[in-house]
Amino acid sequence: MIRGYQMKRIVVLLFLALFASTASNPALADFNSGKKAYDRGDFAVAAKLWRQAGQAGDAKAQTNLGVLYASGRGVEKDAEKSVFWYRKAALAGYPKGQYNLGLMYRSGRGVEKDETAAAGWFRKAAKQGLASAQYMLGLAHRYGRGAEKSNNRAASLIMKAAKTGYARAQYGLGRLYETGRGVAKDLTKAANWYRQAAEQGYGPAQYELGLAFKRGEGVEANIVEAYKWLALGAKRSRGKISERAKAEAREIAAALNEKQISQAMALVARWKPERL
Repeated sequence: MIRGYQMKRIVVLLFLALFASTASNPALADFNSGKKAYDRGDFAVAAKLWRQAGQAGDAKAQTNLGVLYASGRGVEKDAEKSVFWYRKAALAGYPKGQYNLGLMYRSGRGVEKDETAAAGWFRKAAKQGLASAQYMLGLAHRYGRGAEKSNNRAASLIMKAAKTGYARAQYGLGRLYETGRGVAKDLTKAANWYRQAAEQGYGPAQYELGLAFKRGEGVEANIVEAYKWLALGAKRSRGKISERAKAEAREIAAALNEKQISQAMALVARWKPERL
């Protein structure tokens, strides 16, 4: 009986401690309430609550409010206000705020375009292990945009991001292995990285994997698999890549027999992206 009483007492104390920590930290309460509002699609309420939390110094709320201003959800779209809130979070050392501020400098939205400043913010976030920032800093080195042009540095950074499961980096690393930039050319490794990104639903990687199966580069040639990935890539890509994927898929379809067409269409219909 004593032991049961002590256990109940511990549970009550833990609950009170949790309640007290939330009550004593209104920024945390506002952030969490804002997240719930956002998840149910009430963006105006989310913006109000994240503004309160952001004014209290919550870097996550500052970043999320910046995203709302960038997209115009719950607030009037305003790139300069987006930069304002990203900068607050970035200066507080929050990696996603640093990354988002870097994107704004890279594109020149809400702030004068400055690729050197963009690379600098990507570097700060990358040092904290943010995969998307590692990837973008890798691209900066790859093309010499705001950072010293270096295929080796680009490959090192993109590989770090790819190993975390970040699909865009996996695709980028596949491109490096296919072309031999910063790494030894290896079509098998290229196809492997394309596959990892493709399985997550990244359209450009699906397109490249489809081409690999069509040509037998890094994988055994398989026209049905080629059609599957090209058809998926056409749906999940945009612009020129989507158009190229459609054209390649049509070319392959014309060469398939009835059985192969049925197999290919079934594979496309059954496919679902992997979730990490």
